[in-house]
Amino acid sequence: MNTVESMTPADGWAMKCGFSAADVVFGGTLDFASQFGWLESPSARVAGYIDRLRARPAYQQSHTPPPG
Repeated sequence: MNTVESMTPADGWAMKCGFSAADVVFGGTLDFASQFGWLESPSARVAGYIDRLRARPAYQQSHTPPPG
């Protein structure tokens, strides 16, 4: 878990220039692991990063079931 912790940005995104494919891959993996209980108690740093990802409009659109 130390490796994941050290790779997770404390604020912002994986690349200093902004949200990128690195966040889709790394953040998506952390989000998936969190949802399925593979990260039993993520640190505040990891949880904050996942929360930032989940707050993005594209994440919300892609994770909301269609009506009906």
